[in-house]
Amino acid sequence: MRVNRVNRRLYIFDYDGTIHDTFHIYKNAVLACRKWIIEEIGHELPMPTDAMIKSWLGITAKDMWLDYAPELDSETRLKAFRFVGSRMHEEIELGNAHWYAGASETLDELKARGHSLVILSNSTSIDATIHMKHFNMERWFDRWYDSESYDWAPKTEIIRNILTDYNLIDEGNSAEESNSAEESRFNAGCRVTSDRKADIDADMDAGCRVIGDRKADMDAGLAAKKLCRCDIVACDYGFGTEDELSVADYHIAAISDLLKI
Repeated sequence: MRVNRVNRRLYIFDYDGTIHDTFHIYKNAVLACRKWIIEEIGHELPMPTDAMIKSWLGITAKDMWLDYAPELDSETRLKAFRFVGSRMHEEIELGNAHWYAGASETLDELKARGHSLVILSNSTSIDATIHMKHFNMERWFDRWYDSESYDWAPKTEIIRNILTDYNLIDEGNSAEESNSAEESRFNAGCRVTSDRKADIDADMDAGCRVIGDRKADMDAGLAAKKLCRCDIVACDYGFGTEDELSVADYHIAAISDLLKI
């Protein structure tokens, strides 16, 4: 089924806390890393609470370690970051990663309605590759935009590139001019899941929707509103706080609620 073109949108999804219920595999990885730091590095770290661990989901790994253990030197933080990532990848390969109930069915319906779907995540490029493969995400998503590929630029910057890729803004009339080096870096970072450039429709008159559960997603949505028609959808079931999500146009209690707005 394909809807009338004027109703088509670009859906820009966060991943962890929006589609992927990350908490359990992330918690296990963080606790294993804490043990490794204590035993192998010889540095004591406090036991993080569940609330602390949830607060780190959706932010960059750099910011997470600066919050949890700012006293660690940069080399140790980098090792810890890689340790957590590797342990999470092992959990995924073991089949311990799970999406929120109704996610696949919701994505099926959005695609059936003719919408375009992408991921915008504060993740690494290897995270993108592993999750795309494990969950066969090419069925739904054109592209995964991961922050690592943009030198950990904030989502508020990356979203401009997404909107440009989907012909939703006119770069020549935008408020900020991108220099050629930055444009080249951003284009190189885009992870295209299949050769769908020719399929991108320039006439998505309904604009875009930004869907996520953290302040970074809300800020990305506010940035998009300055460039095109955009709705911000807050996932109240994720890891953000009520204050973080207060700017959203819509609030959903389950991912399937997207189909009702």
